[in-house]
Amino acid sequence: MPYITNFNYVQIVNKFNFYELVLEGDVYDDLITFNTMDPYKIGKKNKDWKDIFSKKERNELLCFMRCLINPKEMMELGVFKKIKERKDSGKYVYEEKMPCYHLYADCEYLNSPYENYLLPLEIQEADEEKKRAYREWFKQNRYLLDDGKYEELQYRIQSRWGVLVSLQDLKGLHRDNSGVRIMENPDLAIIENEIIKLVGEMFDYIMQEVKYRNIIHRYGKQIYLLNEKQSLEDDRIKSYTDDEIRYVLNEFNQKYKQPLTIKLKTYYRVKYNPDLKFEQPLLEELGFRKCYFCEQRLVNR
Repeated sequence: MPYITNFNYVQIVNKFNFYELVLEGDVYDDLITFNTMDPYKIGKKNKDWKDIFSKKERNELLCFMRCLINPKEMMELGVFKKIKERKDSGKYVYEEKMPCYHLYADCEYLNSPYENYLLPLEIQEADEEKKRAYREWFKQNRYLLDDGKYEELQYRIQSRWGVLVSLQDLKGLHRDNSGVRIMENPDLAIIENEIIKLVGEMFDYIMQEVKYRNIIHRYGKQIYLLNEKQSLEDDRIKSYTDDEIRYVLNEFNQKYKQPLTIKLKTYYRVKYNPDLKFEQPLLEELGFRKCYFCEQRLVNR
């Protein structure tokens, strides 16, 4: 079954409008039973504490989980959207292409970092034949960058092509590969305990003062309001200024809500699809292309 990177998986799932989706289920996947959490027992006191996620946030988590479990079902619901066609802009040494799926988890190109280099403006504006020739020439001489010989490559480019390339442009664009695994030999029990511990700390934070309970009860599911300019002062929590409300909400989000979201997604990945394997027809329908090097490896096997 083919593999894709973490980066590409997030891209195809995040394109969906989660607010419109109707999904049933528990984002905690039976990890946490709030009604029996001792010493917190928040659920018995106030059912509103059972879930600190908004409908959109909850749907995003459920969607992330179920896409890993049954991607075909989620495809039918319209969760996945076809990747927008990528056309070569003619600005870089390596042409922009549609993302690949890989037949082998150890494929060099599945696990190698992204890199690219700007074409000199004179080459960008040249005809396709000259642009193609420069790209091939650059790839043949790229080994100089691995040896740290930037000035020598700069000199060769100027001598061969009559253009001056800055040393900064020769350093290129780089991005670490997101890979297919979150971690090596993940221990599901450790992740579960981390989530339960974080939830306990979160409720300690919420229950420490009436002010924290009131503010988070009012705005905990509306963290997006931190980006709005209007005051968050409200008749239901008259005692607190806009600055106080924003401070509590931001701290709650940074220390607990965002980390909990990340840990839950990690939990889903490790439990349901740690290698990000998907059926080949599904990936092709979404716009992925088969890795050329994986295909050659299969043919020569």
